[in-house]
Amino acid sequence: MVEYIKNRLTKYMKQIIKILTTVLVLTLLSSGANADKIKDNWKILVGSGQSHVGWGGTKETVKTYDFIFQHETIKSSAENSKYRKSFLFEVPIHIVRAPYSSYMTGINVYHKWQITSNDKLQPYALIGGGGLYTNADIPGTSSKIRGTYGAGLGLQLNINKDFKYSIETRFHHVSNGSIKSPNDPLNSHKVLIGFDIKI
Repeated sequence: MVEYIKNRLTKYMKQIIKILTTVLVLTLLSSGANADKIKDNWKILVGSGQSHVGWGGTKETVKTYDFIFQHETIKSSAENSKYRKSFLFEVPIHIVRAPYSSYMTGINVYHKWQITSNDKLQPYALIGGGGLYTNADIPGTSSKIRGTYGAGLGLQLNINKDFKYSIETRFHHVSNGSIKSPNDPLNSHKVLIGFDIKI
């Protein structure tokens, strides 16, 4: 029994180290954004998402309401550059609304590339990941600590210097990194609307 517990703890620690290492690597790769930043943006994103059975091994349909508190550090670029890079730090709250009520929350780090050649309409792409904690007891996803990664496309609309918002769609993957078996993934799409806020 002691040996079994020891083996399980060793396995858990290895998987937690993998998740933390991934987050750390993404943060270090983004350290240049902090060194050359020209400004910070704060944003609130709201929307909803749904996993799709059969998409990348997903076996359950899970629907969420999504709230994301986001800090963006914009990296300086050449004077006449038509795009910019930035680093996103996010705290998401995913409220599971179906098949039952629960929640997921954690920390994400993303890289974002935005085309700035037009002052009013600016498309962008992003990619990254992080870690999640959840109390959701979804069949096949047996761990409360899970890893996540995703990618998205969006459009920022600059109405004026004081009012900016965005519309984006994301692919969102959640699994427990084999911390515990079974480890069925949840692959979802999300649609989010973002609003800049002043802090």
